[in-house]
Amino acid sequence: MVSPTQADQDELVDAILQELSTTPYAASSLTQLSGGSTNFVFRGILAHPLPLPLPSRSEPEPQPDPTTGKTIIVKHSRDHIRGNKNFPLAVSRCIFEQSMHHALNSFPSPSSNLKVPHHYLFNPRANIQVIEDFPDAVDLKSILVPPSPSPTTEAILTPTVATCIGHDIGVWLRSFHLWASAPAQSALRRELGQNEPMRKLKRLASYDSFINILENFPETLEGIRKPLEEVRETAAREFNKPATDDGGEYWGVIHGDFAACNVLVSDVPSLQTNNPEAPKLVIIDWELAQVGHWAYDLGQMIGDLYEQKHFRQVDSAVWIVRGLVDGYGGLSDELAFRTAIHVGVWLLGWYNRRHPKLPLKGTPEQIAGIVQLATDVILKAWAKDRTWFEASVFAPLFGGTPA
Repeated sequence: MVSPTQADQDELVDAILQELSTTPYAASSLTQLSGGSTNFVFRGILAHPLPLPLPSRSEPEPQPDPTTGKTIIVKHSRDHIRGNKNFPLAVSRCIFEQSMHHALNSFPSPSSNLKVPHHYLFNPRANIQVIEDFPDAVDLKSILVPPSPSPTTEAILTPTVATCIGHDIGVWLRSFHLWASAPAQSALRRELGQNEPMRKLKRLASYDSFINILENFPETLEGIRKPLEEVRETAAREFNKPATDDGGEYWGVIHGDFAACNVLVSDVPSLQTNNPEAPKLVIIDWELAQVGHWAYDLGQMIGDLYEQKHFRQVDSAVWIVRGLVDGYGGLSDELAFRTAIHVGVWLLGWYNRRHPKLPLKGTPEQIAGIVQLATDVILKAWAKDRTWFEASVFAPLFGGTPA
């Protein structure tokens, strides 16, 4: 692994500042943000604040906060991931991200509580994007799993607030899936169908990996390899067919990296009041936008939330799942089982979502538990065993109460 040096970082900041200096988004400074592993992401202080109010999308939205126009998010992509020059990653991802942002200008969001950032500038020569900043926002995963001592998650995400957040996410996601699958978005589907490098990355990180992960737990894998290989082969057929093909009722443009870390929650302190308003949510990070099964978005978000429940005992994560499924309009059995398979695959991916030199997250009991749980979810969903799900923590997928 070859990581950038401090000299590399300083040189990069100077180069980005120079690129921005002749645009309306000239910045006096850049501060690198944590989180994410693929791009260099900075918060920039604008030399000249943007005029307010900012241009609005088609959905109604409240007057922007006066501080919003003083800062920007600057995203720089290279042909490798941020922390490892030896891990190649197609730089074309930033082209598809800005295309998705522009397409979303015509998306009528179903709620003023949820939006997508404005995309201000794309410099294809330097692979730099300038995106709207929400300086008071915190990503949902950081609320579920605070990085430092803070009010407990349950004090912030009460059942009412957590369910409300999940419901808004579910309503928005269903509206997005339907909008992106409509005939009017055929050109968008053709364009995102070319985002083949990110489709390959998604497949590599999920269905191409989960059996390999189980090889590290032979006692779990023993006797169940055949149905798991059938799951992998079915997914491979989905990924192998042209993205522009008609994949059926639940097929179309997806976010591609729909997880708690890519949902920003604004005005978090207000959630601790006795009568909190519904929080404002922002969906970010669209570089993996591609054509695929809707279950990939649903399963990743739900799996991400259940992961926090398993390792951190964060009960509010399950309340978010219940709200999400309800807001999505409920899931047919076909979509629920397909989503559950992806939940299980995502949970097993926990094994690889760490620095390779660091130990596995969790106690020995938690590690054994997540491996068994994820495997059970995949197998029971493949067998379409609804009774098992209705008596499990995953009951919300079928409209039930978690056991």
